[in-house]
Amino acid sequence: MDEYSPLDLPPYHNVGVLLLGNAAPPPIGARQFRGLPFLIGEDPERCFVAFGEEWRQEPLTLSIGREVRSVIVAHRLLESRILDGGPIGEPITEYVFRYCDGEEVRASVRDGFEIRFVSGVWGENAFSAVYSQGAGLPPRHQGAFEDVGAR
Repeated sequence: MDEYSPLDLPPYHNVGVLLLGNAAPPPIGARQFRGLPFLIGEDPERCFVAFGEEWRQEPLTLSIGREVRSVIVAHRLLESRILDGGPIGEPITEYVFRYCDGEEVRASVRDGFEIRFVSGVWGENAFSAVYSQGAGLPPRHQGAFEDVGAR
């Protein structure tokens, strides 16, 4: 897949898989999400770039170094005020794209639209984003008894 080239971010990795809790272990290393290649760090202790009060607070500047037609970002929100009655659409961050001619384009990332806290409840999708995995069905004839209504 020559049209898509993942960016290699190890110099910026500052947290590991423990940040995501005890849920299913996240995929690390070279991966494909929805058929597109991504490079997630291979070291489970330093494989993600985290922003926030306890982590990186300054902006991250990356140089792609070649002509591109689109940029696709795999990102995840770890907390949200929506579940506590907070507003949908609250700005979380902003991506700034600078072109060779000096033009800048800003893309706002809003809670509930371009990014969303993953609580595990069905139907809590971000309105303008696509999950890394497609929808699937649970096994029809097996599973935990307490999940009987979900199968």
